[in-house]
Amino acid sequence: MQGSKDPLWKRISVSLVLATSFVVSAMLIFTLASLLGVFVSAFVPKTVLLNTAAIVLILLAAVDLYSWARSSYCAIGFIRQTPQVLQRQLGPLATAFVWGFDTGLSVTTIRVTACTWAALALSLLGLSNPWAGLFYGLAFGIPVAILLWNPRLASASTSRDDSDPGLARQLDVRPTAQLVSVALLSAGALMILLAAGNGT
Repeated sequence: MQGSKDPLWKRISVSLVLATSFVVSAMLIFTLASLLGVFVSAFVPKTVLLNTAAIVLILLAAVDLYSWARSSYCAIGFIRQTPQVLQRQLGPLATAFVWGFDTGLSVTTIRVTACTWAALALSLLGLSNPWAGLFYGLAFGIPVAILLWNPRLASASTSRDDSDPGLARQLDVRPTAQLVSVALLSAGALMILLAAGNGT
């Protein structure tokens, strides 16, 4: 969105707006999921919830493996991004707000792995921390904001164009991210099955 030739105050402003709107929308979607999860867990036995969660995680690991084999992004969800044309229509700060809020909702834009879907599923089943949205928002929003503030940080950019915030290089790690996701989701499913077997 912004290049390193822009004034520092402008880059910091855009970064803060993007990160803040991302965190707010992530908290919103995960809070709604957690509230539904509280309702579901009040009527469904814990063992059923745990077994369901394990099955969901295994299915999502299979989705990531399928996506990796096809050299594509996550096979479920919307294949869209926040329109870049907004920058010309709204200006940098409003665009940062819309971009952050849109991507923070987790399900409205393209995903690299199915981990986001797993986190939402655990919330919907009442098995996740109510603060998951805050942690998710901070873990994603802060690094992206830092890259926008300083595009050349750690040679993140593969382009000589100062407007490249380093996203191209990050997308190069998609296959690795998907395989790591397969491993994490599978391990999570195994731990949940063990917890279900122990009656916890």
